[in-house]
Amino acid sequence: LSTGIAAIVAILYSINHGWRRKLPDAVGIAILGMAMSMISIGSWADSISGITGEIYILMGIILLVMLASTLLTKGDRWSGMLSTNAHLLLIVGSIASGLAFMIPIFLILLSTTVWVIGILQLRKSLRALGLFDLLVAIITSAVFYGGILFQPHVFLIGLSIIALELGIISWLGLSNEDSLTKS
Repeated sequence: LSTGIAAIVAILYSINHGWRRKLPDAVGIAILGMAMSMISIGSWADSISGITGEIYILMGIILLVMLASTLLTKGDRWSGMLSTNAHLLLIVGSIASGLAFMIPIFLILLSTTVWVIGILQLRKSLRALGLFDLLVAIITSAVFYGGILFQPHVFLIGLSIIALELGIISWLGLSNEDSLTKS
């Protein structure tokens, strides 16, 4: 198994092939393979090994934007793969880059996006994952920001963010109530 430059070429071919044939699992595994090959390439070049975590975060953000775009492109079949890979890359990238304090922020973004996609695409698994992300974001916020979290102005900001997300979810849930009860 090659995990260097040859792997990047093979992975790009796999992504292209999976995209053309509409195979989300093949594309998802290839994307994770690309992330793994970055570790191998990083052992050759110190400049890359120092930014591997940031590259993972960038890849995760790109996948999160692609997940949101599935609403416009009718890409329902790609939602699960994009959601899973965005979760993995954002969390692992945050830890690898030393930016673990960003995990609650990324989880809030993931929660909102995944929950909205789950409602609009009528996918129970994504709705449940969105709720789970929100709960984990609250818990990790207490872990990472415990000392400053309960200061009044920070607590108000945190509760406002949660209220905004739940307001969006409630509004979408009520406006799509008929569709959601049928699924």
